[in-house]
Amino acid sequence: MSKKKTYVEISEMFDGTGCTLLMTEDEYNSNYKNGNCYCPYQAACGHKELERTYYFVRRALMEVKRYNCLLCYRKSCMTSVVRGAAKSKWDALYEKNNRINQNGHEKKCCNCNIWKQVHGYHKDQRTKDGYGTCCKECYKKMNKDRMNNLVGDDFVKKLLQGCKSSHKTREGRGVIYSEDEPLNYELEDVNNHKVDGEFIDVNTGKVLRACVCDHKEQLSLDRKSQKRTYYKDKSGKTTEDNCQTTSVRINMMKMDLTDDEFLETIKEIGIYRLGMKLPNE
Repeated sequence: MSKKKTYVEISEMFDGTGCTLLMTEDEYNSNYKNGNCYCPYQAACGHKELERTYYFVRRALMEVKRYNCLLCYRKSCMTSVVRGAAKSKWDALYEKNNRINQNGHEKKCCNCNIWKQVHGYHKDQRTKDGYGTCCKECYKKMNKDRMNNLVGDDFVKKLLQGCKSSHKTREGRGVIYSEDEPLNYELEDVNNHKVDGEFIDVNTGKVLRACVCDHKEQLSLDRKSQKRTYYKDKSGKTTEDNCQTTSVRINMMKMDLTDDEFLETIKEIGIYRLGMKLPNE
């Protein structure tokens, strides 16, 4: 590994190229890691840039005269005639592929080849028009097809990703979880719920399937207490586990109810609709 460049050396190197380093020595030392540091600086053209020390030093040692920002550098490398030709060529190629119409309100999906309003696409800053290449419907269908092919551990991993996403969504809505009980559920923790190699629904005792199927049989991860996240005590002191396996259908029915509230609700429905009697009556 090369010797660490000091703040003074880096600052002088920036100044020698007409650029100005926009960070203090303490910030430089604290951000320096693995022989590199992301340095914000004002380029010679006056625009602000952010680049790793390694690349800037390498350019300086090679005496490469690119000390403007990337956009200004590209403009300086092209004459007005060449720039115009390149732009025209790009626009012609874009129009040839029928990606977006002239008024900019419709776009052709690269998957279904149907013209749709731009609000039917996800926003994407990486594209020229600011919208994704395929429409929301096709994107949703592709994700669903990808999900349908997941089985076993791959399905459980995807299920855990959904749990993490739900956790962040609830926090965004203002739900506050205890710092002593972080979201720490992993693949091994879910597989520990298996009985004789099968996932069992804690509410019905039926076997669950770790794949996309009927909601009566599809595996889902349910929280016993809705005030707590997907947490399991891994310290070894207790066997506390806030998660249990159930079907998607029952999990959707339960919503934000606790186990006791859910069972009490089922009893009330059974008594009223079916004339059921409790064992102690």
